[in-house]
Amino acid sequence: MRRLIPHVALVGVLLVTACGAGRSSSSGPVQPMPARSGNIQPVAAVNLGHLWPFSVDHGTLSCQGSDEALFIAPDGTKYALNDKALQAGFLKADPIRAKGASGSQVSLGAVSSDALALCDGS
Repeated sequence: MRRLIPHVALVGVLLVTACGAGRSSSSGPVQPMPARSGNIQPVAAVNLGHLWPFSVDHGTLSCQGSDEALFIAPDGTKYALNDKALQAGFLKADPIRAKGASGSQVSLGAVSSDALALCDGS
């Protein structure tokens, strides 16, 4: 039994290392989000790794009104991240959506959540 303990520990270390490896983008490890300013926050692919849903590598998250989640592309175009923003007339993000390994569009969930967190004004 004592010989088994070092092997179990090694397997644990390898599992933790492998799980962490999946959180990095092709350009390196995931980095913390930059500081927000009011209801806007810069964001980049390096902040979200494989969860990054766009074909552009950076932009700005914003909340307008009480619950309109937006992504502002580097060219200044504002894209809706939720139904409220679509209803307010903002563009669908489809033109700049990235595709995952399966060929389907990467979920907007991570950036939508981060943008909606800006709505609370804290």
